[in-house]
Amino acid sequence: DRPKMTPFRILIDKREQTPLPFPPSVPTAAATLYPGDYSIEGYEHEFAIERKSLEDLVGSLIGHKEQADGSRRYNRDRLIEELTAMDGHRFRWVIVTSPRSKLEAHYYTSRIEPANVIGMIASIEALTGVQFKFFDSPNEAARWVAVEALHFWRMRNGLSTLRPKLHADRLAPRTQDAPKPPTA
Repeated sequence: DRPKMTPFRILIDKREQTPLPFPPSVPTAAATLYPGDYSIEGYEHEFAIERKSLEDLVGSLIGHKEQADGSRRYNRDRLIEELTAMDGHRFRWVIVTSPRSKLEAHYYTSRIEPANVIGMIASIEALTGVQFKFFDSPNEAARWVAVEALHFWRMRNGLSTLRPKLHADRLAPRTQDAPKPPTA
């Protein structure tokens, strides 16, 4: 018994301020997602992509917010919590809509050195298992997300001819309760 196949549709988190520019041929819908900014309808607990601009990435690694009790909540801790919530996902990435060369050339407003940002990214990748991928533009990132999402959907629905020995049951979700969004 195969579960009913859901139509292919990329979900975009409703809070995403600058959604990727998917072409009209890619079906999309707004949804409330956690973790991540992008997923696939029906596979929200298996497929998660967090999107960052270069400025957003740097801001997510430094700085903090004052809490009502006077304590500080560090931006990096919030990012790590969100990426850790992706632990049960089969497909999980952070995509940066700017080339790595701009990071290395310090094309952002913070004074933090590029080597420190790169070191923090490497530490977070090691800690969470979620990889960061840089793209030359939002358009390039949108194309990559669309291709990867469609390929994942096809594999989960037994429609992929690229890897015939990989059965959809091997891509079943890992057993884990759905993650809860962090408190502000």
